[in-house]
Amino acid sequence: TMMKMLAGVETPSSGEILLDGKVVSLNSTHQAEKQGISIIFQELNLFPNMNVMDNIFIANEYFQRGVINEKYQYALAKSLLERLQLDVDPYAPLGELGIGHQQLVEIARALSKDTRVLIMDEPTSALSQSEVKVLFNVIDQLKRRGVTIIYISHRLEELMEIGDHITIFRDGRFISEREVRDASVPWIIAQMVGDKKKQFDYQPATQGETVLEVEGLTALHQNGGYKLNEVSFTLRKGEVIGIYGLLGAGRTELFKGLIGLMPCQSGRVRLAGRDLAKRSFQQRLKSGIALVPEDRKGEGV
Repeated sequence: TMMKMLAGVETPSSGEILLDGKVVSLNSTHQAEKQGISIIFQELNLFPNMNVMDNIFIANEYFQRGVINEKYQYALAKSLLERLQLDVDPYAPLGELGIGHQQLVEIARALSKDTRVLIMDEPTSALSQSEVKVLFNVIDQLKRRGVTIIYISHRLEELMEIGDHITIFRDGRFISEREVRDASVPWIIAQMVGDKKKQFDYQPATQGETVLEVEGLTALHQNGGYKLNEVSFTLRKGEVIGIYGLLGAGRTELFKGLIGLMPCQSGRVRLAGRDLAKRSFQQRLKSGIALVPEDRKGEGV
């Protein structure tokens, strides 16, 4: 909410916002951007039916003699994407990109503006480890250019790596602040949690019978190559299995294949001994298998 007020999305009931020591009125996103304030929301605000370039420059187009200078925008978009090490054609449809790449496009859009204050709300939530490193390099470049960055994250190691000053809110109130060099992760956690901290005894679950069996699951790209290549594993009752991989490794495709949202050319999926291979998405839901999708806004409830 605080960041939405700074970005002109919401209007404060009371209080003042000072920029360069002067009180400013930020009653709209347009007013905020005129003051040089941009925000990258955790929930992406992009248009999947438009191309990457149009998403970067929407409502911020470059005109020449009353006509959009598409050649200039293409070159600038290409430069911004290369800066983020994103190998994507600016004319590519945004909807064909994965959620991580879309998040980088959102960041490119913010970088395209004459920004003095850049607010980043959980910008790494859908990024791979290598993409996070690229983003941190960009943040370092912006800091050297004098851009002020407000970075919101629950990943405390990120704050310790790139932050200079930490401010902690709890229940809508300012709690504490400290220079990063004087802070520690335990101190941050204590300030965030306050008196609500509880200790829980870890009780390992007893693993029971096999519930889910995946054998040789394979899915092909339309242009050749594999989305999934002979993936096999079993999952027992009371067990948690972690799936890890970089962006494009097939994590999302695996889950879509399991629940029937993506066709697989071969392999078997059994739930409690029942073969789900020929069952539809709706039938698999009724069988007791569910999915919390990566793109909560686009595919979730």
